[in-house]
Amino acid sequence: MEHVIAGQHMAKETAQARNVFCRAASQVVDVASLVDSKAIYTIARGSSDAAANILSYEMMRELSIPVTSLPPSVFSVGQGVKWRALRFL
Repeated sequence: MEHVIAGQHMAKETAQARNVFCRAASQVVDVASLVDSKAIYTIARGSSDAAANILSYEMMRELSIPVTSLPPSVFSVGQGVKWRALRFL
């Protein structure tokens, strides 16, 4: 029987998190295609929303455009948002 140390799996995942996040972000986002965007929205909840928040900070810093997370329930049980109604003041 294998001896498991408390927190061993969490420590391993934590150590891998940065590389996994960077690999996933580079596969999903072509940053060059976002340069002309007026704003970027993510839709996530829980730990994915926490990761999206980190991504939003980096994207705002690099692209100088607003990035925010929208609540997924607005899209899953609601009717979403009226994109044309969004205004930038």
